[in-house]
Amino acid sequence: MMELVRAFADELASGRGRSEATVRGYAGDLADLVRFLAGQGVERPEDVRPHHLSLYMHRIRGDGRSEATVSRRLASARAFFAFLQRRGVIADNPAVRVERPRAARGKPRTLDAASVERLLAAPSPRTPAGLRDRAMLDLMYASGLKASELIALDVGDVRLDLSFVRCASGKKERLVPVDAVCARKLRDYLSEGRPRLARKGGEALFVNRAGGRITRQSLWKTIKKYAAECGLDPAAIAPQTLRHSFAVHLLERGADLRAVQDLLGHAHLSTTQIYASIARPRARDVFDRLHPRAAATGEYESME
Repeated sequence: MMELVRAFADELASGRGRSEATVRGYAGDLADLVRFLAGQGVERPEDVRPHHLSLYMHRIRGDGRSEATVSRRLASARAFFAFLQRRGVIADNPAVRVERPRAARGKPRTLDAASVERLLAAPSPRTPAGLRDRAMLDLMYASGLKASELIALDVGDVRLDLSFVRCASGKKERLVPVDAVCARKLRDYLSEGRPRLARKGGEALFVNRAGGRITRQSLWKTIKKYAAECGLDPAAIAPQTLRHSFAVHLLERGADLRAVQDLLGHAHLSTTQIYASIARPRARDVFDRLHPRAAATGEYESME
């Protein structure tokens, strides 16, 4: 079945204008599904039934993955079996009869600044992998990149002389500034870490021990690992936590909402506004604790 997955990925890459990271995401999801099906004794796509896919979704939940991940895996399966149906490989799409998870959309999980610093300080600078992880985690927080955007970065996308990283997502492109601390960690990785990891060459910025581009799953495990090492709750932290924290911390310090929208690459301001609802209560807490009048009287009368 993996040959069919590769054919599906080729169609996505060539015919639908999907980004390389998106195609890899679909391929990774489907490779995991194929392995699961093989373990159930299902080797042919025409033998896949809805209950097989329901069992797979149950297993993902059992692994502690979020409902958003379960929903994405189901979407990948639906797209794959729709492709096979168009090709005449199967008569019906078994994934359309599996109910999509209805995850309530809550507020994004974020870390306070002190917790972020603990997480960023966890990787050791004494190994190539540690140098990579220091640069990788710091860049996620310094720039607010999505996991898929981080993974897709090539060495040529990094312009430390101009203090920015070029981020391409599909047909969209934006320049994301990086601060001096992040730039230093990237330089250390590029000069001392990456040459010892990327022995096979290639353009990927962040590579694994075999020299290939890191995967979404590898990034997910890396963040969970360092969260546990520095005393944070791994279950409450994922790659997007650093992106969410980036946005909220900027707003707490007075950043304009539209500026944060541009930095995150949101098409609509309404997407960015969810972070404002988190930042406002924290800003009020800072006011109550630090403003001279509030600190002296315990209250501050509104002039409105």
